[in-house]
Amino acid sequence: MLIPLLLLSCVTSAVASRCGVARMALGMDSVSGRVARTARRSGGGRVATLVDGSEERVVEESQTFSTVSALNQMSLSHFRCHDITVDPAPDVDPFGLVADDIARLNAEVCNEVTGKDEVLTASSQHFFGAGNTREGKRVRPVLVCLMGQATALLADMDTQQQQQASEQYRGLAAITEMIHTASLVHDDVLDAADTRRGGSAVHKLYSTRAAVMSGDFLLARASVALSRLGKTEVVQEMAKSLEALVQGEIMQLQSTADERLSLEYYLTKSYCKTASLMAFSCKSAALLSHHEMDSEVAVAAEKFG
Repeated sequence: MLIPLLLLSCVTSAVASRCGVARMALGMDSVSGRVARTARRSGGGRVATLVDGSEERVVEESQTFSTVSALNQMSLSHFRCHDITVDPAPDVDPFGLVADDIARLNAEVCNEVTGKDEVLTASSQHFFGAGNTREGKRVRPVLVCLMGQATALLADMDTQQQQQASEQYRGLAAITEMIHTASLVHDDVLDAADTRRGGSAVHKLYSTRAAVMSGDFLLARASVALSRLGKTEVVQEMAKSLEALVQGEIMQLQSTADERLSLEYYLTKSYCKTASLMAFSCKSAALLSHHEMDSEVAVAAEKFG
């Protein structure tokens, strides 16, 4: 299996640096729930402080540019068993390796996003078999399932734990696709796009309000499904992907002429809008395989994503 082998070859003791993940949360008083103020640091970022004016640090804004830089600087190429520039293409179909798991995805997602309102349900299920629409390539769920299988090979799990992890991989795969689909629905509204995947965009078939609400509904149900996985670290990492998606969209909408010519800005925006969800999903699959947050396996999984 090419994908698992590529990952396993990456997991070595040479991975010493920790990929800092973008961290950002609402500054809130943990007791009262009140939103905290933010104070600017000397380094240019902002730190949330308690509402009573004290300087106790609560949360710190994401440093997405440094995150992307750290990921790009981490090289695992010396430990790969296959070089696409030299070696012939392997006779393997990564989609076929997890075909049975992916085949159940539509039904699981439709079960998650069935609401009382018919329009909300139909618009939320639009890309999951509710109508004659294209489902997409399902790249993200495939990556999650393959990463789960690969990282499980390095984990010390008994038979019962392996069965539970397999179910969790499928759940995480569905959650990842729900988040991705919600971002597409919202993007089409922001971009005033008429089509998506060869068919009409959700807001064209229903309404802008229905599209916005269906995207919100997908995100809400994905959050509920995340909590059912029973892994706090996975909830934490996947929450960062939601933040990054919003950051990426804001970067695209508010970029200046100079920023649009900056390669660093472009790579960071692309990381937020596309790569971050893959990275955090792959890392979460490793966490579901009972690997620690800062372990070499989890870091390699994040880099792979």
